[in-house]
Amino acid sequence: MATVSAATASSTSLLNISHVATVAKSSNFNVSRISDLDIDMQYVKSNNEGVAPSHAELFGNHPDFLDLQRVIIRDAREAEHVFSFPDNGFQWSKFNVPQIKDYEDKQQVSEKYLPVLEQFVKEQLGASFVKAFSHKVRNKTYNPSATDARSYSGPALRPHVDITSKFAPLLLRYQATELFKKISEENKHWQIINAWRPIKTVRRDPLVVADATSVALEDHLLVPSPEVGPGVEGWFLKKPSKEHSKHSWWYLNEQTPEEVLLFRQYDSEGSPVVPHTAISFPGPVPDEARESIEVRMIVVY
Repeated sequence: MATVSAATASSTSLLNISHVATVAKSSNFNVSRISDLDIDMQYVKSNNEGVAPSHAELFGNHPDFLDLQRVIIRDAREAEHVFSFPDNGFQWSKFNVPQIKDYEDKQQVSEKYLPVLEQFVKEQLGASFVKAFSHKVRNKTYNPSATDARSYSGPALRPHVDITSKFAPLLLRYQATELFKKISEENKHWQIINAWRPIKTVRRDPLVVADATSVALEDHLLVPSPEVGPGVEGWFLKKPSKEHSKHSWWYLNEQTPEEVLLFRQYDSEGSPVVPHTAISFPGPVPDEARESIEVRMIVVY
């Protein structure tokens, strides 16, 4: 029996999923879903003059910066090995979802969702302190003409890491000044992670992650995002720099709201981070947009 689980510092029981054949269904959609996906990954590159794209140019798939590579994205429900947040940079875990009527109601999310998620992550990762500092609901289909990352609520279709190692400390100091001082004074180990889960079972545009151990540092392309804020910058992913190498991509077929994906975006001790992206399913998909919520969190050990 194939399983997915993760070893962490917590004793909490983690995700352990028996593989079963799955069928995507909606009122007007009923198509058997192939587990592993064979797609063109939309990697990023500099143009012929060596100029990196702007963040805005990445939304529209500008051909000067698009670098396709055929990849296989494996279904984690079929995996024979164990995924570990410390080793691979990500894990899926079972989550008791609190009752939220409207995820676009920021007060509901702040009062009923984030505190529960913070405690959950603290237990899962064996942390001493966890603070959620931003969240985003995505409930629109892809819009190639979008240019503003702050207002865009569709899937992001380019592999990326949310923040760079340079920007992460600036972000921490901005979001939690006193915590930044304490961490600096006590030389604490800390991370920024993303906790991603669907609001409804995923039938299209799933989120996929690259095993951190398969990605070299030189595979990242720095892209500033001044339109988001001063000093804001992230990494977008280039094709593997090493000859004949490929990134190891994974997703959870028909991920449910009770299955939360935790993945590392920064580590003060230099553990590798996890590129991630939504992808378009090959073949027909339902018209209804994917609905998901992602939460950025500071994790202190």
